[in-house]
Amino acid sequence: MTPKLEPLPEWTPNIEAALQRLRAKQAATQRNRQRLGIAAGTTLVVSSMLAFGPTRAYTQRCLDACVAIVNPAASENLTDQDGQPIRFANFSGRVVLVNFFATWCEPCRAEVQWLNEFQREYGPQGLSVVAVSLDEDGWKSVCPFLAQHGVAYPVVLDHASLRQRFGEVRSLPTSFFLDRNGVVVAVQSGRASKESLESQIRNLLAASKQM
Repeated sequence: MTPKLEPLPEWTPNIEAALQRLRAKQAATQRNRQRLGIAAGTTLVVSSMLAFGPTRAYTQRCLDACVAIVNPAASENLTDQDGQPIRFANFSGRVVLVNFFATWCEPCRAEVQWLNEFQREYGPQGLSVVAVSLDEDGWKSVCPFLAQHGVAYPVVLDHASLRQRFGEVRSLPTSFFLDRNGVVVAVQSGRASKESLESQIRNLLAASKQM
């Protein structure tokens, strides 16, 4: 009898890698044919999961990943501190710094003014800063913190679509750097210097100018 397969508890879909492969295929095939191919692949994945009998939670995560690959914006349900919708698709053509933080995190507090400066100085050159709060009580703690520190960039609360896109964040602060194609090209975890963060920003902005 075939033993039942169980997923590792820390498994998460690698959405960015899948999106890169999808973009490469779309460049060589027609969009409609590509969508049909993804649909067929999704059916195969679901059929395989049912055959091997994984847990329901694991199956749901796979299905969520398939939805995110076909249409990444469909899984996003993010609003910033002003109630405005935030979708990463809207940052197309810009370098994006996504900063995961918490109001109780001391190194995160130090980075707030740096991020304000980065947005002000490099925003006109194509940089967008977005922060993600991991505070358990959400806006109750976040809103006073933003007002106190004069945060001038959009902030959203943690959401399942962010874990699909970036994986589990295991240390704070953590910053992801996305190029103008929306691909994560660098990650800075833990306490960082202003110089190291700014160097990543400058390198990405300079690289995009040379393309």
